[in-house]
Amino acid sequence: MTPELLAMLGGGISGFVMKLIGTQMESQARQFERMITSQQTADASADAALHNYFFLLFDYPTSKRVGFLVRFK
Repeated sequence: MTPELLAMLGGGISGFVMKLIGTQMESQARQFERMITSQQTADASADAALHNYFFLLFDYPTSKRVGFLVRFK
């Protein structure tokens, strides 16, 4: 094989590998963004649910602590 043909073949292979790596990086970035969005949605939902509750904590003289989670409307 001639050096020009080898260079062309090597360039094609390296171009394919770079394109494959770039595609995988884009896919991982989209997956990460979806994960962050999902977590933000879950956090917002949990925060909204928490606003309907309050926690009562009682300390007894025997060093025993008792707590109650109470929901209000």
